[in-house]
Amino acid sequence: MPKYKIVIHVDSTRIDLVKRQCLTAFGKDITAQVTKVDTQTRAQRLEEAGDWVADAKQVVVDLRDEMQEWKDNMPEGLQNGSKADEIDECVSQLDEIESQLDQPDFNSVTFPSMM
Repeated sequence: MPKYKIVIHVDSTRIDLVKRQCLTAFGKDITAQVTKVDTQTRAQRLEEAGDWVADAKQVVVDLRDEMQEWKDNMPEGLQNGSKADEIDECVSQLDEIESQLDQPDFNSVTFPSMM
């Protein structure tokens, strides 16, 4: 009988849970060979999280700029109306989120060595 190899990448913190999930998902007919492939250090994972925060901040800045451009391009007669007020509130909220995303200091974390 032919055999087939299936490769599935799973995010998890415990290998025993991944093995159990494989057996539950595929039944006893599968030979579950599970190996850890994540070789990132904790520091590298934290650096990656910092990159995600920077990416999120850029999305917030882009959205804020889009909203401001929308208001700036409104006809003068509408720039003091209720829609302009809504846009101003949205810009203010996005500014607040941007400032919150500035606060994390990922460089202040020192992980202890395993030794």
